[in-house]
Amino acid sequence: MITSISQVFNTDTKYNQDSYDSDIRCLNYATVKCPKCGTVGFFHNHGRYFRYLFNNSDELINVQRVRCEKCLSTHALLPDVIIPYRYFSAPLLLKTLLNKSRSRRCVFEIKQII
Repeated sequence: MITSISQVFNTDTKYNQDSYDSDIRCLNYATVKCPKCGTVGFFHNHGRYFRYLFNNSDELINVQRVRCEKCLSTHALLPDVIIPYRYFSAPLLLKTLLNKSRSRRCVFEIKQII
């Protein structure tokens, strides 16, 4: 997978499909390095898949995949808001940790707040 910097990364903004699409449009494929073979700029779109993301509510995100023309490997494009293999968004997890550190509450109590 290829991670990029999101245009919207804060604990108060809801991340949805429009936010994801905006982040992906800002990504320049010519500057992206393949995590497998290390070449730069040899990607083309190669399908999409759906995944759930929880950021104050359930969101179904249609994630773009790309394929490297050099090594033929495929990679998902994930902005830093989306943590690979995790259901919860990065801003939500940060907000939870911040609440825990400020109030010294247990995880169950923090879950009730969110």
